[in-house]
Amino acid sequence: MLQELNNDELVELAGKGAFERGLVYFQKGKVSRLECDLGEWRARVKGSSVYHVQLREDDEGVHWHCDCPAAADGGFCKHLVALALAAQALASQEPAEKKEKAVTEENDLLVALKQQSADTLANWLHDIARNDEMLEQSLRVRLSLLSPSALKEVLQAALRTGGFLDYRRSLDYAQQLGAPLTLLAQVLDSAPQECASLCEYAIKRLLKIYERADDSAGAIGDRSHEFAGLHAQAIRRSVEQGGEGGRKLATSLHKLKLLDQWGLFPLGGYWASLGKDGQIAYASKVEKEYQTLPPPPSSLENRRRHFYDHAIIRRREEVAYEQGDFDTLVRLYSRDLSYGRAYEQLVEACRHFGREAEAMSWAERGARIHPDSVNLYRMLSEEYSRAGLDEEAQDALWRAFQKRREPMYWHLLKNLANTGWPAWRERALAFLTEREVDGENGRDVTTRVSLLMEDGDLPGAVTLARAHHVDHDILDALAKKSCDAFPAEAAAFWRRCVDGRVQAAQSRQYSSLVRLMKKARDCDPSEATAQWLEDLRERYRRRTALIERMDKAKLW
Repeated sequence: MLQELNNDELVELAGKGAFERGLVYFQKGKVSRLECDLGEWRARVKGSSVYHVQLREDDEGVHWHCDCPAAADGGFCKHLVALALAAQALASQEPAEKKEKAVTEENDLLVALKQQSADTLANWLHDIARNDEMLEQSLRVRLSLLSPSALKEVLQAALRTGGFLDYRRSLDYAQQLGAPLTLLAQVLDSAPQECASLCEYAIKRLLKIYERADDSAGAIGDRSHEFAGLHAQAIRRSVEQGGEGGRKLATSLHKLKLLDQWGLFPLGGYWASLGKDGQIAYASKVEKEYQTLPPPPSSLENRRRHFYDHAIIRRREEVAYEQGDFDTLVRLYSRDLSYGRAYEQLVEACRHFGREAEAMSWAERGARIHPDSVNLYRMLSEEYSRAGLDEEAQDALWRAFQKRREPMYWHLLKNLANTGWPAWRERALAFLTEREVDGENGRDVTTRVSLLMEDGDLPGAVTLARAHHVDHDILDALAKKSCDAFPAEAAAFWRRCVDGRVQAAQSRQYSSLVRLMKKARDCDPSEATAQWLEDLRERYRRRTALIERMDKAKLW
C-alpha cells in the first residue's frame, strides 16, 4: 500500500533533493484536504501555488499526478513526497486513537476559539483561507447568502478553472462545482428569477470551460446537467410567479441552446414553461436554422462544419420529440444514412412511438448496409425477439458476438439461447479457438479464458490457462478466483505474472511484484515456490531495492 512506502523508497522515486524539500512541506503543514478513495490518495499541497496531487498503487506499480511543472514529464516531485508522507502519518494512527485524539482536540479547540475576539477569529480565518482555495470558496458562499448582490462574484470565483483541465483536474473541478450548486438551490425558493439568471450565467461559463477540459469521465457534463435542471426549475417557478415566458423565453432559450454543441442540457425541462406561444416561436427558430443546412458532408475535410450541423440537427430532433412528430424524425435521420448511427436513431424513434414493425425494418436494413455495426445487430436481435422470432434473434446476436468477442455479448447470447445455450457455447468457443494466433509466448487464449470465467467454468479456464499464454491481468484475475479450489495452479499463474513483468519492471513497480510473490507463496507454500523465490533472488540480486522489498515481506 502507498502508506507502506518508506523514506528510502521515496528517495529512490524522487531523488534526495526533492525528498528533503517534500519533507519540509509535510512538516510545515503544507498538505491540505488529504483524502483516500478506493486506494487513491488525493490532496492539495501549497508551494509557490496550490497544486493538486494524486497517488495510487495497483498491480502495475505506483501511479501519480501533480500539476506542477516538475511533474509535467512524469517526475516524482516534492509535492508528491509531501502527500506520501502525509498518507504515512495518517495511516500510522490506529482508528480508536485517531477518534479519541480528534474528539479531544475538537473540544479543546472549540473552547479556545470561543475565548477569542471576533476580529482575531476573522483575521485567523482570512489568513487560512488565503492558502486554501476550497475554504475561501466555502466562506464566500456563506457570505453571499447574507448579501445577494455578491452572488455573481461568488459564482465567478467558484467557476474559475485556472487553465486547461486534464482528466484528474476535471474530476476535482466537478467536485468543486457542488458548492455553487448548493448556493443556487438555496436561492431558488426565495428568488427563482434571480436563480434562473445566475444559472444561465453558470451554464454559459461551463459551456466554454467544456471546450478546454478533458471530461473523459463525464463529471463536468454531469454537473452541467445539474445546473440545467436547476435552471429549468427556476424558469418554471419564475413563469408561475408571472415572470417572462412565451416568445421572450423562446428567444433567450434559443440563444442559450446555440452555445451548446454537445447537448449538455435538454429541451424537455423547458418545454412546458414555454407555453403554446413560446413553443411555436422556439420551434420556428429551430426550423429556420435547420432549413439553412447544406447537404451532408461528403468528406472528412468537412468534419468541423458537420459537427456544427449536427448541433442544429439535435435541436430539431428535440423539438420533434417534444411535439410528437415522428415523420420529422424519420426525415432527420434519413438525411444521411452513410453511417450506422442514423439507423440506430431510426430504430430508437420507432420504439419511442410504438412502431415495432418499422423498427425491425430499419434495423434489418441498417445491419445489411452497415455489417460492421455491432449495435445494429444487437438492436435487430431485440426486435426479432420482441416479435417472437427466436432463431432469427439468436442469429443476429451471434453476428454481434463474432464482431465483438466481449463478455456483454456472451451473456446476451446465453440469456437469449436459454436451454439451447450448451450448443451455442460450444459454437462460440470453437469460433474463438479458430481465430487464436500463436505469438512469441505461444497460443494466446486470453479471450477464451476470460469468457469461461464469466460463464463460471473455473476448471475449464484453469485447464486452458495452464497450457497456453494468457494476458497477465486476466491471469491474475483467474489466480484470485482459483486460489481456494486450485491453489497450486493459482500459485503457478502468479509466478507467471511475476516472471513476465520483472525483467522490464521499474522500481516503482516492485511493490506490486512483491505482492504477487506473496500471493504465490501464501497460496502454495511448497518447495517449488520456495525454489522459485530463491531463483528470483539470485537472478536479480543486483536490484537491491527489489531484494530489500522481498526481505521486508519475509520472502525467503
